[in-house]
Amino acid sequence: MLKAFATDTENRIASLALGGIMILPLAEIFSRRFFGAAIPGSGIDALMGTGGTPEGVMSACAVRGLGGEFLARIDPQLHTEAKAVREAGLSTSRWYARDELIASDDVFFCATGITTGLMVDGVERTRTHYKVQTMMVIGATGERQIITSYLPRERTGQSQSAARDVA
Repeated sequence: MLKAFATDTENRIASLALGGIMILPLAEIFSRRFFGAAIPGSGIDALMGTGGTPEGVMSACAVRGLGGEFLARIDPQLHTEAKAVREAGLSTSRWYARDELIASDDVFFCATGITTGLMVDGVERTRTHYKVQTMMVIGATGERQIITSYLPRERTGQSQSAARDVA
C-alpha cells in the first residue's frame, strides 16, 4: 500500500484515502514529512501539501540533493500573493518539475533539528551543554552527513563571540 503524507486539507486526505492510499497520523507528519519521501527505505512514498515559495524551493533543493523527485504548483493563499503571481505571468495550474525549479546539482542544503525527526535528533539540553544535530546534503555527490555539535550553555571567562557568530 502506498504511504503518503498530506499536510493541509481534510478534503485532500479524504480523496487520498478513497484511492487506497494509507494516510499516516499527524504526529508522524511533523516528525518525518520533509525528507521521508526522498529517502530510500524510509517507508514514505509521497508528500502532498501546501506551503510557501521559500519552503518549496528549499524542499526542492534538498530533494534534488537526495536524488528524489519533486513536483510543485503555485498555490497562492492570499490576494496579494495571487496578484504577484499574475503580475509575474506565472500559472497556477501548471506543475513545475524539480529540474525546472532547481536546474543544477550544485546545491547544498542543511537542516538542524529542533525536535527529533526521521533524519536528525532535536536539541538536547544537559547541565552544561546543548547538543544539536545538523544534516548536510551535497547535491553534486548525493552525500549526506550528520554533524553533532555540543555548545556550552555558558562561556565563563571567555569572549562571548564564537566562530559561528563572526563567520
